[in-house]
Amino acid sequence: VAMTGGRDFGARPLNHAVATRRQPASAFKPFVYLAALEAGKKMTGKMNDAFAQSLNPYAVQLADLAGLEAVAQTAKRLGIASPLRRDRSLALGTSETSLLELTTAYAAFASGGFKAKPYGYHGALSHGRDLVWRMPAGPKRVVAKDTMKTMHRLFRNAVDNGTGAAA
Repeated sequence: VAMTGGRDFGARPLNHAVATRRQPASAFKPFVYLAALEAGKKMTGKMNDAFAQSLNPYAVQLADLAGLEAVAQTAKRLGIASPLRRDRSLALGTSETSLLELTTAYAAFASGGFKAKPYGYHGALSHGRDLVWRMPAGPKRVVAKDTMKTMHRLFRNAVDNGTGAAA
């Protein structure tokens, strides 16, 4: 809904959400799981548990199964624009991305499989004379409904029983 890039832009004019890049680490794993599901991997109890516990070896195995190029293309399709390495460390989130890219890509999970298009304002004009916002063109589905249902089950289990339970 909103973005802030730092505490005091006047004192330090750097928008951290857009201009800085960091390794997403385990936050990248959903793209690996999605690529594996799209490559034909069926949801199993082991997969569900590995996702919930954020197990690195299983994520690397899935990346191998889906193919590193497929994992990278899946992430790009959802909104990661930064260059992504094509080695096994990709599955562990070693390629740097911006926070804006990562949240844009995650929005596809939250929306049920539709790609988000982030936008921002430099200012707004008063008195209602000028258009300051326009609804973006219709959303584009980037993940099939059935696959998205499986991803939602994985996320739900991670919150209910895994690394997200404390949240």
